[in-house]
Order: sequence, then C-alpha cells, then structure tokens
Amino acid sequence: MLYPEPRMKNSQKIAFIVVFLLPFAGLVLNWAKWASGCFHALDLGIYQQAILDLAFTPSWNPLNTVRGIPIFADHFDPILLLAAGFQRIAGPDPWVPLVFEFLFYYTGGILVLGFTRKKPFPLRLILVALWFFCTGMAVAFRFPVHPTTWSAVPLLFLAHSFRERKSWWSLFWMNLLCLFKEFFPLCFLFYGVYLAGSRRFRESLPVLINGALWVLLDFVVRPRLMPDFYGHGNGLLKAFLDHPFADLLAAGSNFDWKGTFTALFPFLILIPVLVRAEKDKSWWVDLLAFTAPVFGIQFLYGNASYQYGAPVAAVFLSIAVFSDSSWFPSADRLNRWTKRALWILVIWLAGDFLVRAGTFFVPRENRCRFDRAKAGEFTRLGMQLDSLPGESRILASGGLVPVLVAPDRRIYQYGIWSKIQEEYEVIAIGRNNTSDLFPFGPEHFEKVIETCRPFASEILVDSRNAFVARGTFKEDCLHQRHDF
Repeated sequence: MLYPEPRMKNSQKIAFIVVFLLPFAGLVLNWAKWASGCFHALDLGIYQQAILDLAFTPSWNPLNTVRGIPIFADHFDPILLLAAGFQRIAGPDPWVPLVFEFLFYYTGGILVLGFTRKKPFPLRLILVALWFFCTGMAVAFRFPVHPTTWSAVPLLFLAHSFRERKSWWSLFWMNLLCLFKEFFPLCFLFYGVYLAGSRRFRESLPVLINGALWVLLDFVVRPRLMPDFYGHGNGLLKAFLDHPFADLLAAGSNFDWKGTFTALFPFLILIPVLVRAEKDKSWWVDLLAFTAPVFGIQFLYGNASYQYGAPVAAVFLSIAVFSDSSWFPSADRLNRWTKRALWILVIWLAGDFLVRAGTFFVPRENRCRFDRAKAGEFTRLGMQLDSLPGESRILASGGLVPVLVAPDRRIYQYGIWSKIQEEYEVIAIGRNNTSDLFPFGPEHFEKVIETCRPFASEILVDSRNAFVARGTFKEDCLHQRHDF
C-alpha cells in the first residue's frame, strides 16, 4: 500500500532526531570505555590487532599474538580486509575499528529508513528504532568488534532479494555473507538442500554448488593449509553427533530463554500482527531456511546474545521491514495510541542503553569507568611503547591490550588464549578495575607486580592505574598458568 508522505510535524521531527542521534552516544560510550581500559582483549583486542596488521604489514594472514594463532586460522572472516582498508586510510590508531563497526551499525538504520520509504512515517521510525535499540543489535554494538555484528547489514539486503524474488541478487548476498563468518557457508549449503527438497531445482543447483565450495574452503582446505587451525564448532558438533538427543535436551534446559525473550520481545509482539497482514510468506520461509543453521548453532551454544544476537535480530527485523504494512493506520487516521506507542518504544528500547552510559560516566566504586586522567595516561603509555624495538614481547593484562595494540606490535594477553612465551621484555598490568578478568582479580595482579618488580631494568609507569616495566620477565614471577 502506497502512503502519501505528509509534511513532518514538530513531534515527528523531534522523534527522528532522537532516534538518529542516540547511536552516536553509543559510539562515544564505546570510545570512552576503550580509552579507559574497560574493554578486555577478547574479542576486541584480537580484531584490532588483525585489522591493524592487515592494514600496515605485508602479511595476508598475520600471526595474531593476542589470540595465539594466525587470524584466519581462527575464524574465517575476510571482510576484515575491508576494515583494514578503512584503517589504512584513517591511520594506525587502535580506536578506528570502533568507528568502522559503527558505520555498519548506523548504515543499517539508514537502509531501514530507505527500504520503508513507502510506509507511513511513524512505522518507519519504529522500525529504525528497532534496528538501533533492540537488545540484539544494541548489545552486539556494545560488545565490539565483531564481523558477526556487521553481517546484519547484508542480511537486510538478502531478505529484500528474497522478497523481490531476485534469485541472482540472493546468490550474490549469500556469497558476500560467507566473508563475515564461517557459519554462513553452512547456511548457504543448507538453503540449497532446502530448495532441492522444495523441488525448486533451477534455483537449488547454483546455491548447492556455491555452498559446497564455501564449505570445502572453510572446513577442508583451510585446516590443511593452516597447521594452527582452530575449529570452533568441532567440540560442539562431535558432542551433538555422539549423543544427539541428550545434547538437544541439555541445550534446551541450559539455553538462556530469558535473555532470548528479552532480546526478541518487540518482535514477539509485532510478528503475530504481520502474520495476518502478509499474504505471501514464502520469502519468510526462504529467509528462515537460510538462517536456520545460525539459530541451531546458537541453541546448542546456549544463548543468542552479544555479537550473535545481531544476525538473529536482523532476520526478524527484515520480516518487519519488508512485510505488508496495510495493518498500520494511514497517516491521516493515525490514532493517539500510535504516537504514544512510538514514544514508549523509543524510550523503552533506548532505556537500557542510557542506563549503561550513566553508570559508566557517573563515579562508582568497584567498577571500571571513564576517567579522563586514566585515559590520558594510557594514551601516553601507548606512545612510550612506540619507541621500543619492534621485536619486543609485551605482556599486558586484558584491559590494556585494546589500548596498547599497534601495527606489528608483539602484544600478548595475560593468562588466556595468547601462547605463553619463555620471556617478555615488557609487562603492562592494569590497576583500578582496569584488567580484572576471571579468574585473575586485582589481588592476583598486585602479587604479579611485586614478584616481577625485582626483574625490571626500568619502570615506565607505577601509578594507581597501571604498572609498566621493562626487563626480562619469565613465568617464575608472572604466574599466568591457571587451571580454568
């Protein structure tokens, strides 16, 4: 149904400004948390180092010292090369990946506004608000940086191609999604099987061939080319194949149903309305068939939160964006409840985001928070490390890794994922709630500082926020090993 676009009223203008400005506050919040050492190295530091090294070193598969293996031996997400191109243009600052992810996140909101140009303005704004502030997207954005979060944008385009019955464009977007995470080739292949089972043989053949090639590359060729390959789904798949019914039962009982309900709550209200309005739901089935492996993997893992919530939210939001909107009151008959519902939705969706921002900037004890002096100290520390020899091995506690990472810098995270080295030339330990990471608390790090202090040839920083020293530091004083 085509709606005439009336002139925006003042209240609508205000709502539009609020919806499109609030995400920038999220970017500021992420930057402040990064600058204050309040993000841990997993997974932000891993992707920062990967993007920086892809941008400023000659290697196409650089060793990721934070993770302990070459980056593409971990997850297979070549879209990082696009991020590296952006990083190359913007410069070697470690906060650039935060901006890159924000551009994906913000572009999605603009796309939703564009895709819904024939719908009434209040509905358009509701859908944009859902994109920016629904729990699935908002939490993913607050948990940077992940190509899985970025995949929500091409999923929008894929849903549009399904809706318009553009098979070749659908094929293009499915291929593109395979650059974002290795579970999308499984989606590709599964969708091909679904098409064949639906007797859509002309469509299924190119999908099956493409999907099989991607699966072959990701799960057969890549492990053989990379001796340090880490298969994230190997244990999950083996457990399921060994005991499928028991594994499903355990997954059902352990799954985070409450968190998932909260993340999908707005869609649980909206989708039943759309079921009655949408006459042709075959494209819904196509979209759900393609993404079924994502839902299955997250079910077995036990949750669909953090970065994994973004593609899940994108699926349901796409259904809302591209479905028939004839159920919605026309612009000239817009009732008061609709206006109020819009404001309530915006306030409710943005509420959690604003509360988190408030608790971060308002001083509180026992919580990592923004501190201008601390942020400045960490910036100066990063500049000090620039003068060190390039081969220096730097061991940093989790919160400092995202601040200190730099191109071709051999930085290791204390105690987890990074491979323990025989010795390190620099240690950088965060204090003041900067680097606590289970099972290592502040008392443990203070012990490390005192036992390693005698081995320091030069102490660069010894403040309330950090201890940084040069010397020769071995496991005798570091005590990284822990029975997790």
